[in-house]
Amino acid sequence: MDSVLSHPVAQHLVALLVVWDNFLKLENALSDVSSLIYVFVFQVKGCVMDRDGNVRWVVSGTWDNKIDIAPVISTERANPDNPVYKTGPYKTAWKRKSPQ
Repeated sequence: MDSVLSHPVAQHLVALLVVWDNFLKLENALSDVSSLIYVFVFQVKGCVMDRDGNVRWVVSGTWDNKIDIAPVISTERANPDNPVYKTGPYKTAWKRKSPQ
C-alpha cells in the first residue's frame, strides 16, 4: 500500500481529497454565499507532476460538473515563476452523471 501512496498521481489525488473535505466544511459554514463559493471553490486547476518535478498533465474543470486533463507536450520557461505549458488535446477524466 505504501508504494501506491508514494506514486505522484496518488499524492495529488490525496491532496485534492483534502481540498474537497475542506470545501465541505466551508460549505456547511457559509451556505448563505453559495454563488461566491461556487466560483471560488468549485473551480479546479492544476497539474500532475512526476517524481522529478516535471509537469506531465494539466487538470482543469469544476468539482460538480467535469474534470478535463491534457498531456503536457512542452514547457516554456521564459519566466521561471510562471512556466507556460503547451498541451495536447483535453480529454474528460470525470463527468457528473445526472440522476435517472
